[in-house]
Amino acid sequence: MTLERPDILALDRSGFWAMVYMVLVPMGLCFILWFEALRHLPPVVASTGTLLVPIVGALLAAIVLGEPFGARQLAAMVLTLTGVVLALSSPRRQPAAGRP
Repeated sequence: MTLERPDILALDRSGFWAMVYMVLVPMGLCFILWFEALRHLPPVVASTGTLLVPIVGALLAAIVLGEPFGARQLAAMVLTLTGVVLALSSPRRQPAAGRP
């Protein structure tokens, strides 16, 4: 079978409430925060800021879950932050006259 078909009825009570939580709290909160960010920031800044999400996730995984954090993770974070800084500091190009 090429496509999976979820069987919602196979969920037990805790699985159902975990799914409800995932829909309402993380996804709902992210949805609200994304549109608040777009209300207060230019779209380029808000969308580039989403590149910081993996950094927060890796740091929290190391702190909360005790996952390994070494030179490889640090190098990845430095490269990601460098990319974000370069993207935000690059001069805006103005469209040529007569072009949209």
